[in-house]
Amino acid sequence: MVEKAFHDFVKELCFYYERKEPREQALDLWFTEVKHIPDEPLDWMRAQISSRHESYPKNLPVVMRELWQQWLENHPKKRAHGSTTADCQDCDGAGIITLYREGYRYVFRCGKCQQSNLNGIPVAFLANLEVRGYTLTNTMRKNRQSYG
Repeated sequence: MVEKAFHDFVKELCFYYERKEPREQALDLWFTEVKHIPDEPLDWMRAQISSRHESYPKNLPVVMRELWQQWLENHPKKRAHGSTTADCQDCDGAGIITLYREGYRYVFRCGKCQQSNLNGIPVAFLANLEVRGYTLTNTMRKNRQSYG
């Protein structure tokens, strides 16, 4: 979801429960925990929260994640399926590039095929990463992965 949709969602809940809006820092922390949830079920979630809770939920991100799982169970066709793979030479075929640099493992979304929609993971091109010192081992280069 986009951050504005989340802020509007929280604002409407605060209005419903006659509660003061949380600080911007709290909203930012909460958003990082629920940004993977799309905008589509937000109206349904708002209705569920207002009908099930007598007061504003103590831990809104947890309630939202629980409702998200319930929404997915009720709408199985809305679930993203991981079976779509591309024949991309830069990533693992699912849009993920994993590399090493200075002993640490790093993960990026592939900028070439753009198959991955994992928010919070930076997008990059393999060639640019290799120029910046990220590497795959020779055996893993063949398999297009740096783990295992």
